Amino acid sequence: MQTGPFSLWTTGALAGFFCGIDPALSDRVAQAFAGWSARLQARIFAAHPSVCSQAGWSPALRLASFRANQSDRLLTARILAPVTTTAAPDTRTAPLPLWRSAGAFITTLFNLFGAPQDLAADHTLTTKTHALILSWLRVAEAFLRHLLLIEASALDCGSCGAPALARRSFSEGGSSRHYARERKRVEFFANEPETWRVSFRCFPSSPACGGSVIGKANDEGGAPAQALDAFAPHRTLSHASRDSSPARGGAKFHSAWPIAERFEALLRVYNNPAPYARRLARRLRALPRLIATVLHKPTDFEHRLDEDTRVELDAHIDRAKPELDSS
Repeated sequence: MQTGPFSLWTTGALAGFFCGIDPALSDRVAQAFAGWSARLQARIFAAHPSVCSQAGWSPALRLASFRANQSDRLLTARILAPVTTTAAPDTRTAPLPLWRSAGAFITTLFNLFGAPQDLAADHTLTTKTHALILSWLRVAEAFLRHLLLIEASALDCGSCGAPALARRSFSEGGSSRHYARERKRVEFFANEPETWRVSFRCFPSSPACGGSVIGKANDEGGAPAQALDAFAPHRTLSHASRDSSPARGGAKFHSAWPIAERFEALLRVYNNPAPYARRLARRLRALPRLIATVLHKPTDFEHRLDEDTRVELDAHIDRAKPELDSS
């Protein structure tokens, strides 16, 4: 499979048309259509990987090479930090091959669907594209949660530290009161993902997202049913009523910003897992039953990761769980 002559002719014709108006605009049109063609091929590959592989077609690599020529966009400014074997400054406990596999998976994710700033610039996604991206994103997040649990198991209680206490002031009567936080206006720019305020989901569902990770485990020792559902019923209803608004395009379109923020969170966790591992260690030592929630695997987990990676990952998880659960 190669880029068809029609797409090449269309790109050339439009570029030639705009060249008579503005040569710089002609270049921008050519680059835009080249990116569109590469993105379309990547999404076809994501939907039919076996057919494309048999034909010897690798659009992910083609898209990566296209992006390498764009000095002001994509992964050139926001790259994955290299994982080294030295003890400093990178101190990782999980095996380096697993971290490198995670980095390769994140790179594939970015090549298929774009870097965080690309998704933010897209603004809106169709339902099919949104579902396809989520199926890959959930696997990447689950992979990193497994690695963070391995990292957390190697930390002792002293190195985890204590959670930061809320700042308080004391009145003359001895009673305490919280400081009133100053409200500030925060702006987000699509082309500046390093300035976004994002958070990584160490649990598939959290109270802030409408779920609960504090519920009791089920009879088989697994994670709470509500915790395993990233979209709890009451949250689904609220989103359904909100997304069904005609002004929002009904259920046909979804905002790209939440996914862009989760992509950015993946990048930050991979580049600096230590603070996330410390917070996870504190939480799991306080509530060991949440281990099963952290280790929840999405439906496509078995299909998107190769067998050798999954076997090695499960072996290290089995050794890590007793370190966090002393009961």
